Amino acid sequence: RSPARMASSSRSVDDVRSDFQRGSNINRIPDGQYAKLSSSRKFELDYLVEPIQPDDISRLEIWVTEDAGQSWRLDSVDQDRQSPVEMKVDDDGVYGYRIRIQTNDGLESLQPARGDSADVWVEVDTTRPSVELVSIPYGRRTDAGKLIINWRATDRRLAAKPITIYYAVALDGPWEVVVEKLENSGQFKWPVTRRIPRKVYIRIECVDAAGNRNFHQTDQMIDLSGLNPRGMIRGVRPLDVRPGTQ
Repeated sequence: RSPARMASSSRSVDDVRSDFQRGSNINRIPDGQYAKLSSSRKFELDYLVEPIQPDDISRLEIWVTEDAGQSWRLDSVDQDRQSPVEMKVDDDGVYGYRIRIQTNDGLESLQPARGDSADVWVEVDTTRPSVELVSIPYGRRTDAGKLIINWRATDRRLAAKPITIYYAVALDGPWEVVVEKLENSGQFKWPVTRRIPRKVYIRIECVDAAGNRNFHQTDQMIDLSGLNPRGMIRGVRPLDVRPGTQ
């Protein structure tokens, strides 16, 4: 049985089916190339201009592709012509960027064309992972004395070891770490020691590769005294007593 009921706040648990449905250009990137991850739709691009100096530049354009280089459009102009340049996108997705330079002498670099690759690919992911505490039963038999924490966590791209588990004696914390950087195995067997308070709340936190975080926690305290060994006298059996003996 589970010793506590799970919380179900919409702030804590997201529907994984909504992941990445806002952007229309998801996962479009040429084979063998990789994207930098951003958990924000605002980010900076670092660039290098050579062999000229910034003072020699009359115009510096930022071009973007949302379909793996099949088409390009002018996104913005860097007015100060100094790296870095701040970018902003409207949706989650994969974006490729190149710069185009015009000099005071009238020289200019080529405008990106169909089929050109990007200097850098950026995958914008602002969607928090979905994470849910499923059940927290007391361990039995070989797991006696352990609290079995079962969860479900999903995301398009979770971190390599995305799970951290906490406990607290108050619903709003402070939260103490039970274990961190767990793989998403779905279960952790917590060997509860005597230093842990008798009743606690449990929280699980999940992080994806872009750094987005989400959590889920119990809304009732778990009574850890249920893990203690118990015994009970079940009967009485008289013994024969010989005469002259007590």
